[in-house]
Amino acid sequence: MTWPRRRRLLISLLAVGACLVIVGLGAGLVLHALDERQRPERVRHLADALGLGPGDTVAEIGAGDGRMAVEMARIVGPKGQVIATEVGDGQLAAIAEAARRAGLSNLSVVRAGERDSNLPPGCCDAVYMQRVYHHLADPASVIASIGRALRPDARLAILDFEPGWIGNLTTPRGVPDRGGHGVPKSMLLDEMKRYGFQPAGPIEEFDSELYLAIFRR
Repeated sequence: MTWPRRRRLLISLLAVGACLVIVGLGAGLVLHALDERQRPERVRHLADALGLGPGDTVAEIGAGDGRMAVEMARIVGPKGQVIATEVGDGQLAAIAEAARRAGLSNLSVVRAGERDSNLPPGCCDAVYMQRVYHHLADPASVIASIGRALRPDARLAILDFEPGWIGNLTTPRGVPDRGGHGVPKSMLLDEMKRYGFQPAGPIEEFDSELYLAIFRR
């Protein structure tokens, strides 16, 4: 192959790659916008599944940037309380800033440890975590600390996803081997039973990616 032909081929490949990147970015923006519009409805669905309403106290484990916690704080109202946990300074600051921008005084942050939620004993009517369980290096210890934070008859919701063949390439390090990135429903049920929790109902499909499993002690 001559150099001019190689150069044309290289330019063509670069153009195709650029197009794929642009398409991927566009798809990501669309999905992000869709998630933003659907978040209030999704959080309302979760609150209803946990039986939460005005005046209740609920904790979110691994709250990320705090957007879900903000919606939950609106649901439980000024007489309720949302406790959002995270392990890093940046995330804790982001959650506090999200609460400030939303004008909420009923959303507080707690620094969690790798093996302890650091929630106060008996503080919560419910606890939930989204895309977090499969990242826990010591799920038994974390779930035990959550159990201590739950009031009698309180419930724990876990939103997670089944491992997929693409996800196997990005399995988090230092976590139990569950066949890839994510956690199979059957394995989650078995693990939670070992930790002293029973399913409060059948696992349901929460959205196109996540399933919702609710447990009680």
